[in-house]
Amino acid sequence: MSTRFVSWRFATGCSAKYFPLIILLAVELHAGFTHAAIFRVKTDGNDTLSGADWPQAKKTVGAALNAAVAGDQMWFAAGTYFERVTIKDGVALYGGFAGTETTLDQRDWTKNFSLLNVRTNGVVVSVTSAGPTTRVDGMVITGGSGIFGGLISSAGSWTRRSSRYVVSSLPP
Repeated sequence: MSTRFVSWRFATGCSAKYFPLIILLAVELHAGFTHAAIFRVKTDGNDTLSGADWPQAKKTVGAALNAAVAGDQMWFAAGTYFERVTIKDGVALYGGFAGTETTLDQRDWTKNFSLLNVRTNGVVVSVTSAGPTTRVDGMVITGGSGIFGGLISSAGSWTRRSSRYVVSSLPP
């Protein structure tokens, strides 16, 4: 029994000089198909976990934001998160989850309140250098002092939707 080798040219109809270009194109195409991550956050979560699903939810907004990159989403279960937050460009925050949902449209932000609150003077949420994919949706922002009850947008054209801004009683 003899072993036959098939040439690159015979197998592809292309000259071997194009092989590196074809490999590079395949790698680029694969990189373009990566999916954005969803980080789940709940008040009884654990920051050492991945946040990839509700049983692995992170506990703090900061831990989820540290892991997030542009295009990622953060889903918040009902509860109060006592943190100051600076939202990264291209990251979307969605509140209103019970902590069992598998799709965004299953949440009910009118019943499951996800609150960001610092209970002191200052800004609760900062949004800087943000584009249209940066989003705060279904969150209740309260405490602190600033625009919209502690929310400030210093730059960018980000999206605010289905969110409540509870103006605090703290002086500005």
